[in-house]
Amino acid sequence: MLLLLVALLVVANTVNIAADLAAMGAVTSLVRTLVIELAPTRVNALHPAIVGDSPQWRDMPPERLQALVDRTPIGRLVTMQEIVGASRFLLENRAVNGINLAVDGGWTCM
Repeated sequence: MLLLLVALLVVANTVNIAADLAAMGAVTSLVRTLVIELAPTRVNALHPAIVGDSPQWRDMPPERLQALVDRTPIGRLVTMQEIVGASRFLLENRAVNGINLAVDGGWTCM
């Protein structure tokens, strides 16, 4: 089983949006291609957005963190435990193959 972890950089970076979107699209296509080329090895990708309790984000100024929470459709940021749960699902469910799973609280719907 191959699990790629790919950050949804585009939500926080407005300077290089074209490059970020191209990279995300490349990973999405790579997963689909590797499913065929590496069969029967399973290949999935996990795309976490801002993980609120991660070391990078938990020490942000409260007003900046609240601005991110306000923009998240579920009304809070994703937690590290939710990323772990999604990772375990992709790793343990042997029928899941070729999935690009966004764990982002709805960011990709905006």
